[in-house]
Amino acid sequence: MVKYTGMKQQTVIRLIHERDIEVVGRLWYELSLYHEPYHAYYEVKKDSKGQLVSHVRDLLHRDCIVYVAEEEGAVVGFVTGYIIRRNPQLLVERVGKVDNIFVSESCRGLGIGRSLLERLFSHYKDQRVKFIEISCDVENVQALQLYKRLGFQEQKVMLIKKQ
Repeated sequence: MVKYTGMKQQTVIRLIHERDIEVVGRLWYELSLYHEPYHAYYEVKKDSKGQLVSHVRDLLHRDCIVYVAEEEGAVVGFVTGYIIRRNPQLLVERVGKVDNIFVSESCRGLGIGRSLLERLFSHYKDQRVKFIEISCDVENVQALQLYKRLGFQEQKVMLIKKQ
């Protein structure tokens, strides 16, 4: 557990607990709705809210790492990630992947997203991971700015096509 001093109060960044699963599922649904206006690619099933709680529960039984941000005892954000095993012919065989990150709207701008990412990066460093991969919609300017401030550089482009 790591504590960060935010603008208002102290934020605790810690591994997810079983008791956090429902709130993280609700936050994940908010994340889905946040992305929906960017493109039809992110369109949300209207009955999916409950499925996300099951999805978060499933993540706990895989090689996924999940950290939560807690403000005054309430979970207000999360980050998920995992280590990718790449092709064996490459010198860089393992890469840390930031899969999802989200902070409640009421807590944005306090450095919580940065703190969540830094905690995940610390985990990857402990695992001797040398590169970290993150993706973001091109229209999500705030996230892109944060990632660039944290040292990320554009390396590849993901293209999508509607069938």
